[in-house]
Amino acid sequence: MCGISGYISKDKKDIHLALDQIHHRGPDAWGCEEFIEGDYNIAIGHKRLSIIDLNPKSNQPFYSKCKNYMIAFNGEIYNFKKLRAILKSEGVKFNTDGDTEVLLNWFINKGEAGLKDIEGMFAFTFYNLNSKILTMVRDPLGIKPLYYNLDKNNLFFASEIKAIFAMAPELKKIDIDLIAEYLLTTFIYEPETGFKNIVKVKPGHIIKVNTSTLEFSEEKYVDIYNKNLKTSVDDLKSTIFSEIDSHMVADVPVGLFFSGGVDSSVILSKTKNSIQNLTVKSNESRYQASGVSSDYYYANQIAKIYNVDLMDVDLDKHIKSNDEFIESVNQVAIKNEEMNNDYTFISSYLLSMAARDKGLIVMQSGMGADEVFAGYDRYLLVRYEKFFRLFLAFISLLKNVPSLSKKIDRFKTFFNEKSFPFKYSSLIGYFSKEEIINLCKTDKGVFQFENKINNYIKLFGKSSNLKKAMGLDSLGFLSHNFMVADKSSMQASIEMRVPLATINLFTKTWNLKDKYLMKFRMSKKILKDMLLNDIPKNMVLRKKAGFNAPLDNYILNIGLDRYMKELEESGIFNYLNKAFVFNIASEHYSNKKNNTYKLYQLLHLSKWILNYK
Repeated sequence: MCGISGYISKDKKDIHLALDQIHHRGPDAWGCEEFIEGDYNIAIGHKRLSIIDLNPKSNQPFYSKCKNYMIAFNGEIYNFKKLRAILKSEGVKFNTDGDTEVLLNWFINKGEAGLKDIEGMFAFTFYNLNSKILTMVRDPLGIKPLYYNLDKNNLFFASEIKAIFAMAPELKKIDIDLIAEYLLTTFIYEPETGFKNIVKVKPGHIIKVNTSTLEFSEEKYVDIYNKNLKTSVDDLKSTIFSEIDSHMVADVPVGLFFSGGVDSSVILSKTKNSIQNLTVKSNESRYQASGVSSDYYYANQIAKIYNVDLMDVDLDKHIKSNDEFIESVNQVAIKNEEMNNDYTFISSYLLSMAARDKGLIVMQSGMGADEVFAGYDRYLLVRYEKFFRLFLAFISLLKNVPSLSKKIDRFKTFFNEKSFPFKYSSLIGYFSKEEIINLCKTDKGVFQFENKINNYIKLFGKSSNLKKAMGLDSLGFLSHNFMVADKSSMQASIEMRVPLATINLFTKTWNLKDKYLMKFRMSKKILKDMLLNDIPKNMVLRKKAGFNAPLDNYILNIGLDRYMKELEESGIFNYLNKAFVFNIASEHYSNKKNNTYKLYQLLHLSKWILNYK
């Protein structure tokens, strides 16, 4: 895993400032190439985290033997040995044992058509010194990020937004119209980020830029929603284990983030003690107060079944006061960079630091399995809406159930809303459409979001509502999870791999009928069935526990006065209705309503605005 950054501009920029901003992504080596093409200065830089072929010969930017092509690559190509063998049979000779040289030569020899044969997570820039064309490519699921800004005068690109700001600080501008989308979903759908004119290369897309004129083109190289693939459940289960095997390839120590949940248990069942297993230990009373459970007990029980050793990482000791909690929210805003409030960043970062302290450089994670294998409870609501609608009149009775009290309004919105974008966003976010219109004092952003989501739904063809939800998550919830995983692990100079979220697995689950992915009261059926031979049913089918730290006590302890003061000082009320926010906060602190998630989201937004306005 690495970091890349570069630019094309008539003005010379300091590429070293950009590379300094992403040093954590590649502390092992760095490189930079600079050119002049006509009126334009060009620079392509790279920071390396050595994973495969630790030899300095694999440092980047990496040139072809003929010196006519160059690549700067972030990611891993898991089938690089297979691709290498094909190229060698065609007469290509290699100087290194790594995947970078294979990727470069594969792209040179196979072109864009060959991208569909690459299995891995990747974002790379490829420069053809003859044609003067710079190509930017991102993997089909968007596991690895690649941000860019392109206008008639400049192109800036990087693995993290802060590197772009280092070259062009004037680009630090909030896109006010995206605040409504953030409030609806807690994140921003691909390819927007929350900043004006800074977007991501779309998953499965190529962007070509002429370095002499800045003319550009964009095209998709793979359709992951193609319904023509024939597959079966047995074939899918076989593919799962082969994907886990392929993700073990590394020349450095490998570990597993083991939660005790279904996803990481499937990985553990294959890897066992061949790698080191880390699990989170947290204060059980805080989880109980929030109406949720932790997986720590089950993690230990499942570890005993598979006879594996676990290393505990205690996360609670890191936040002991209101000031520390508020600063942790501030760090989420800074390090996530995008308008994305995911507090799991903290847990993921602390786990990554613990892994690094143990000498582990590559960590396996069950991240993405919920979106690929239909694992969220909300998918049950989407698929069986007609049945659950029968109980609509009784929803208000759930207000005294801690785990559900924060979700009552969201359930009501889901059943009452006719527009699918708003129905589904109510199951992801915390605010209703009407609340956001009141907060933003305009409906512009809300209906901009609806148009955006409806356009995405067209990509899925005549799919079921379940597949629509999974498709939207591939461009939203899954994308935001990948982003958090990438940045939290890279902060610790750790590569996080997601063997249960690959293009092979996604396309196969996408082509299965809904009944194979879930049945009534059982989501993620395929993965759970795989575990039932080894693990007791009550453990496999237990209620899902989240990776997030419980927020109820953190938010409650702040108090109304301190909470409003934090928001006031950020400047958030330049964008939102202060009186409406105060009502939401007052309801919560007077125990009239549990608005924990709403208040956390607004607190995060205030810190994001404070850092990026």
